Amino acid sequence: MDNLSTSPRNISSVKGGDSITKNRKRTIIISIGVVFIAIAILWIWKQVQLNNLRDESAKEYERLQTEAQHAVIKTHEQHLRVMAKPFAWVVRTEMMRNNISQINQYTNELIQEKNIQSIIIVNDDGKIVSSTNKKWEGKFYLTVGEEADLNNDSTVVRNLKDSVLVMSTPIMGLNSRLGTLMLTYSLTAPTYAAVREQ
Repeated sequence: MDNLSTSPRNISSVKGGDSITKNRKRTIIISIGVVFIAIAILWIWKQVQLNNLRDESAKEYERLQTEAQHAVIKTHEQHLRVMAKPFAWVVRTEMMRNNISQINQYTNELIQEKNIQSIIIVNDDGKIVSSTNKKWEGKFYLTVGEEADLNNDSTVVRNLKDSVLVMSTPIMGLNSRLGTLMLTYSLTAPTYAAVREQ
């Protein structure tokens, strides 16, 4: 029986088995390497996609913020236009009565509203007859504002660098222009919820 274990035939089959085992080991190692390389490539590709998606999301977020801010400004402009007409009617009534003290009461009440910075009533000669800044009363409007504000035939709202709105509206009498109503409104920057990074 000992002859069987040491015969040349058995030795060659053991050597052949070693080479098969080495080939299998090599194949397994190469397969594992290929799998790791494939996983690494897939991971890198997904990271690039994720970074691109983050960049696109950040750009979209900025675009939406800008759109929202413009929408807020447009809404404030519309509100000022709506408010201008009835306030100009009230001022007109008091100007026709030459009741400047009542106009002062109206402007002092309105200036207390949030974001309203100043209210100026200018007569047809360009002179400030009522102002929430009392230093300006009696002066000509051109010393504190622009001539174009006094020449508008309808309500105009100017946007100054997305931080201040200046509204001017004519105060019309029965047959002629009595003056101009000016209102300065400060815009507060909208706040947005922070985007969470994951």
